[in-house]
Amino acid sequence: MVFTLGSFVLVTVAVAFVSWLKTKGTDETSKDGYFLGGRSLSGLVIFGSLMMTNLSAEQLVGRNGQGYAAGMTAMGWETMCPIALTLMALFFIPKYFKLGISTIPEFLESRFDRATRVIVSFIFLVAYIVAMLPLVLYAGSVAMERIFGITALMGGNRFMATTVMCVALGIIGGIYAIFGGLKAVAVSDSLNGIIFIIGAVILIPVLAFIALGDGSIAEGIRIFATSSPEHLNAIQPADAQPPYIPWPMIVLGCGINHISYWCTNQSIMQRVLGAKNLKEAQKGSLLTGLTCVFCPIFLVAPGVIQFIYYRTVSAVSAGRHQHLPQSDVGLLRRSGSGHRCYGYSGSAHAELRTEGCHHCPYRMLWLDDEPSAVPLPVL
Repeated sequence: MVFTLGSFVLVTVAVAFVSWLKTKGTDETSKDGYFLGGRSLSGLVIFGSLMMTNLSAEQLVGRNGQGYAAGMTAMGWETMCPIALTLMALFFIPKYFKLGISTIPEFLESRFDRATRVIVSFIFLVAYIVAMLPLVLYAGSVAMERIFGITALMGGNRFMATTVMCVALGIIGGIYAIFGGLKAVAVSDSLNGIIFIIGAVILIPVLAFIALGDGSIAEGIRIFATSSPEHLNAIQPADAQPPYIPWPMIVLGCGINHISYWCTNQSIMQRVLGAKNLKEAQKGSLLTGLTCVFCPIFLVAPGVIQFIYYRTVSAVSAGRHQHLPQSDVGLLRRSGSGHRCYGYSGSAHAELRTEGCHHCPYRMLWLDDEPSAVPLPVL
C-alpha cells in the first residue's frame, strides 16, 4: 500500500511539474491563450488529450462491468467512434477553422443568434453539473478508494471515503484546469496517456491473460477464445435487452450519438480548436479514431476475462465465486451472518455461501452491505 500510494503521488507531482514547465511561457491573459492554449497544440498532444478526455472513469469502470455482464457486445459503444472522428476531421474541423471560432456556442451564435447560444450553453452546463460530472467523480472515487483502502482509514465508513475521494479528485482536476488553462490540461492528458498506454493498454490485458492461464499467457488466450463463445459475440439481435446492445442501436443510436459527442461537444472540440493549424487538428482527430479501434482490448476484454475467470472450476475451488451470464445472473440476498450468492447455469443451480461476498465483482459500486437488487458489475 505504501508503494502504491507513494508511486501515485510521485507520478502525479511529476506530471504536474512537467505540465508547468511546458506551459509557463503561455500567455493566458487572452481568450485564445487560456481557453485554446494559445492555438499552439500539436497533433500528438491533441490526440493524447482527446483520448484521455474520452476515457474517463465511468468508461474504464462501467464498460468493463458491461463486458463482464454481457460480453463483447459492450464494444458496440466504440464501434462508430472511428467513423465519427473521420467525419470530424474531413468536414467539421475545416468548417470551424474557417469561421475562426473559439467555442462551439460561438458557432451556434454565428449560425443562428445569441439567444440560441445562451440557451444551448445553459442546457449543456446544467447537464454537466447534474448528470455527467457526478458520475465521473463517483466512478473515479470508487476505484481510487478501493486501490488505496480509504475506507479502512475512515474507520470502515465507505460513504465518507467515497465522498472524500470525490472532493479530492474534483479539487485536483480543478487546479489543473483553472490555473493552467487548456494547454496545461492537454499536456497533462498527453503525459498521463503515456502512462495509461503502458499500464492499461499493455499490462492489464497481458496480466489478465496470465492470471486466466494460471501463469501462461498462451493458455489464457486459449481459454479466453474457447471457454465462453457466447460471451465473445459482439453482434446481438435487434430485440436484445440491456445490458446487451441490439445491432441497430450501434448504427442508428451510437452513430448519431458519436457524431454529436465528437463533433459538437465543447470539451472535445476545445482541444481541436487549440491546434497550431488545420493539419495538426486533423492529424490529432484521425489518430484518435485509429486508436479507438483498439479500445475494446482494455475497455471490454478485461471484463470478459474476469467473467471467464470467476466461472472456472479452479476459481471456485480457490474460494472465488461462480458468476454466470447476465441472462442467468444470480441475486445476492442477505442471509444470516453473510450473503447467499445464487447462480444459475441452465438447469444446474449452484449456491455459494460467503461472508459478505468480498471477492464478488458486483460489490464494486455498492455503498452499503445490503443490496436489494443486481447492481452495476465492475472490475
